[in-house]
Amino acid sequence: MCVISPAWTTRSAGCGNPELDTLTHALSGALLARATAAKDAPPRSLPRRIAAGFFACAAPDLDFVAGFAGPVSYLLNHRGVTHSLLLLPIWSFGVAWLLAKLLREPGGWRALYGISALAIGAHIAGDVITNYGTMLFAPFSDWR
Repeated sequence: MCVISPAWTTRSAGCGNPELDTLTHALSGALLARATAAKDAPPRSLPRRIAAGFFACAAPDLDFVAGFAGPVSYLLNHRGVTHSLLLLPIWSFGVAWLLAKLLREPGGWRALYGISALAIGAHIAGDVITNYGTMLFAPFSDWR
């Protein structure tokens, strides 16, 4: 029997296929940030960009908080609105704004918006290919 496990585990019990865990998502975001950095970018901007890619790519897995309301709530909400392509621009803005404040980005949220959007998009793409499914059009559709 395949049991869906929370995002903080690295395997779904009994499914046989390892899922992408949050650390894997975060590292892929950091690599994406580094790979897409401009060659002539100021050297001090690179660490902030990599940190933004790291945290933005992990951000959609914050839906684990639905598990505090119970296992049914977790299953209904996991990979829902935090993994929606329709809400990706809004999530990207929120993550970029928060990270710009935390990382003291001189360019503000605009400097981190692009990498935040790419990283969240990479997270969604990584989850789409799993057997659990992702609600790409949430909150307007719960199709997986």
